[in-house]
Amino acid sequence: MSLSANGSIGIPMSFNNSERVSGLMKVVHRIRDGLSIYYRPLGLRGVLAISTHRLFGWPKKLRARPLGIRKPVHLRMRTTDISIYDQVLLGGQYDFDLPFLPATIVDAGANIGMASIYYANKYPDAKIIAVEAEASNFAILTHNVRPYPNILAIHAALWNRDGEISLAAPNALDCACCKVGFGVSEGKGVPVRGVTMRTLMGRRRFIPSTCSRLTSKGLKRRSLSLVIGSRTFPVS
Repeated sequence: MSLSANGSIGIPMSFNNSERVSGLMKVVHRIRDGLSIYYRPLGLRGVLAISTHRLFGWPKKLRARPLGIRKPVHLRMRTTDISIYDQVLLGGQYDFDLPFLPATIVDAGANIGMASIYYANKYPDAKIIAVEAEASNFAILTHNVRPYPNILAIHAALWNRDGEISLAAPNALDCACCKVGFGVSEGKGVPVRGVTMRTLMGRRRFIPSTCSRLTSKGLKRRSLSLVIGSRTFPVS
């Protein structure tokens, strides 16, 4: 660095070049990381899809059908749908055996239905209630679970009372892309319906005919399991 006669500061060219290279490498790493999100679960098809979407705005959605899942699922481009699909249906986030066979499963915060679909395929005799409060998530959820008669999608949030509550977007995230982490509260936000577990289980078609019985595999069938995040809880 040097000081010229007119008082301006001169920066060596090598310093500018170093900054340019560093900036270029950051861009390359961001592109690589972005493409890997699509390549890992969808291969070259996913890379081609996100590339054309960035350039031309299409496709808006992708169809995917992993092994062991009876029907294809629909995923929105440039959202967290791809990562959730990768984690749940490909990565086996819920791939563990329960010590009982659930008769009814409540998927609280069902998002686009990946966990509900996983359980509908693993436990085809179980009744599944998929509860999702965010409107755009619920729209794709209903599309994804339509082929499964044992899944009931409800546009609401699980809460400690019935009535109107508020939905808030996740903080410090690009809400146009991030479709997870929404919070519900009694404060300000988008109005949504709150429902209690008692209300959910009051839907007659989802009341189990028996609370506990022995199956052909010798496992007890429990009447209700609750799925929250990546954990499953026997309720009764």
